[in-house]
Amino acid sequence: MKRLLFALLTFSAFALFMACSGENEPATAQQNAPEKAVDTASVQFTWYTDWNEGMAAAKKENKPVIIDFYADWCHYCKQLDAETFSAPEVKSRLAQSWIGIKINGEDKNAKATFDGKTYSPPELMQYFGIRGFPTLLFFDKKGNPVKPYTVYINFVPKKPFGPLLDYFRDELYSKNIDINNYIKSKN
Repeated sequence: MKRLLFALLTFSAFALFMACSGENEPATAQQNAPEKAVDTASVQFTWYTDWNEGMAAAKKENKPVIIDFYADWCHYCKQLDAETFSAPEVKSRLAQSWIGIKINGEDKNAKATFDGKTYSPPELMQYFGIRGFPTLLFFDKKGNPVKPYTVYINFVPKKPFGPLLDYFRDELYSKNIDINNYIKSKN
């Protein structure tokens, strides 16, 4: 439990740091360089809204899964959708390598099967120790949740979000590579 709390605090602090960093610093040549062009017309990424369908698709396509637990009233959930998930470079990464599942964490009528048991989204949140919105949960290509279970993000800008996806896609956590150092090295 202490490791989970430490991970949650670390990721929250990192997200806050990334969201606030760079505003008072002089721009570098890399920051001024134009972003790589992404053909937004060809980038298609559709979020599953049903846990079971999304997990079945991930198994079929042998892809890792990102699960976005959200609430309709959540400001940071909407900001994550509008500014990060909709960014062409993020959509491109998601489309190439991920299955995404959006779960309304307050929907008591939806059902999800995990580990042979059926849960409602609030029960799933409790199972994984999720206490806030938005929360992202990552599963590897084998369908196993990455531990610690949750990454409470709040809001992460598009720039560090791409390396965050790469970190989990490439299972760098299993090689004991520090996530904060990895993301800093990519920005």
